[in-house]
Amino acid sequence: MPINASRLQQHFEAMSAIGKIGETGTCRPAHTTLEKQGFGIAAQWMKDAGMQTHIDNFGNLIGHLKGKSTSLPVLMTGSHLDSQPYGGRFDGVAGVLCAIEAVMTLKENGITPERGIDVISFADEEGWRFNKGLFGSRGILGKLDSKSFLNNYYNFKNLLSEFMLLPAFYIQAKTGFGILKFKLADLLSNNHAGVKLYSSFNR
Repeated sequence: MPINASRLQQHFEAMSAIGKIGETGTCRPAHTTLEKQGFGIAAQWMKDAGMQTHIDNFGNLIGHLKGKSTSLPVLMTGSHLDSQPYGGRFDGVAGVLCAIEAVMTLKENGITPERGIDVISFADEEGWRFNKGLFGSRGILGKLDSKSFLNNYYNFKNLLSEFMLLPAFYIQAKTGFGILKFKLADLLSNNHAGVKLYSSFNR
């Protein structure tokens, strides 16, 4: 079942224009207007693919595609849209945009999955602004350490308020997490990407 490679390329180009540095670089810090712009267009693409979208209490952007069964745990996939100060345009972004494209392909082929699918962009994954990464992924799994959470929360609570967020501790049961990662050596030598599917996700 082929994807629409031209559409995916257009999505990469649109996202890389937000916070663009030079020809291939990106600076899109977490909890900034730049990340909000990235969330905005990603959310629209999620909706175009038939997903319902929301931003949870940790700042994670989540698009949900309903499955045939509401009793089965959902399959979560994605990555992050924030970047390092001089990040690459595919880092993290590939995992989010390719997941959106996969769901769009299901929609266009009239396929409803057995279980729901969540496509997620984790908040503050890189962690360079506040020296505490993996914020959104830890939060959604209930893995935030309360002491370090509070210390960091007071550092950026005003920024979080711009997103109208109030972090809380909770756990959402997921059946697995799929991560798309480009292995540079393989990419350079074989011009292909690897896909990994994890049955558990520990941070």
